[in-house]
Amino acid sequence: QRSDRPVGNDQIQADGVGLHVSVRGLSYRYPDAAQGEPETLAGVSFEIPPGSTLGVYGAVGSGKTTLVQLVAGLLTPPSHTVFVDGLDVRTVAWQPLRAAIAVVPQTSFLFSRALRENVGFVDSGREIDDERVRAAVERACLSDEVERLSDGINTVVGERGLTLSGGQRQRAQLARAFYRNYRLLLLDDVLSAVDHETEERLLESIAGELKARAQRPSAIIVSSRISALAAANEIIVLEHGRVAERGSHTELVARGGLYAEAHAA
Repeated sequence: QRSDRPVGNDQIQADGVGLHVSVRGLSYRYPDAAQGEPETLAGVSFEIPPGSTLGVYGAVGSGKTTLVQLVAGLLTPPSHTVFVDGLDVRTVAWQPLRAAIAVVPQTSFLFSRALRENVGFVDSGREIDDERVRAAVERACLSDEVERLSDGINTVVGERGLTLSGGQRQRAQLARAFYRNYRLLLLDDVLSAVDHETEERLLESIAGELKARAQRPSAIIVSSRISALAAANEIIVLEHGRVAERGSHTELVARGGLYAEAHAA
């Protein structure tokens, strides 16, 4: 928990249907930003009904990762700008919020433990469900590579996952998210280190993961690859921290703007 985050008392359910996320006029400037530096996000608004997926596209530095961290409560947004299930995220108690959201960040972080313990980390100190670990690893398209490791799923991966490739580390973190019982899945450019063939398999698997869960979780998928966003219910395009375009994949391609240019490239 960040030291600058207000201590909230409002409760949300850790389990249940997908979170209803509402972002209203969200602007954000980092506390250590230089005087005169533009806001990282400016006036961003969108709605994610329970069970829906929002795609977020934009160039490097457009504010995508900051947006994910604000929705997840990892950064503190201004009051009355980010809501989960109708509650201001600033007022929500941290533990149930953390339990309801699975975040896969752009920069992978694994512990110097067995891969099994990394995937089942939410149950650290308790009984890890090996069947759920197996299923999560399979959905993260990592099973074949795990079988080739020296000790399989019990292989110690080293500090920060040193013994794994960048793509394997990303998928191990994805498996960690899939292991959890979440209501909102936040994926921050998780395809950046995988090849095209693995990307196609992962996209199919992520879509299947979201549809297969009885709770139908909500999701935000951030990606610099258009292919990762095509199935989202709505896509927003960020440019210099502002929403430059919004619509479905088909609508944005037909519009001929930034998204369409990236799709044609």
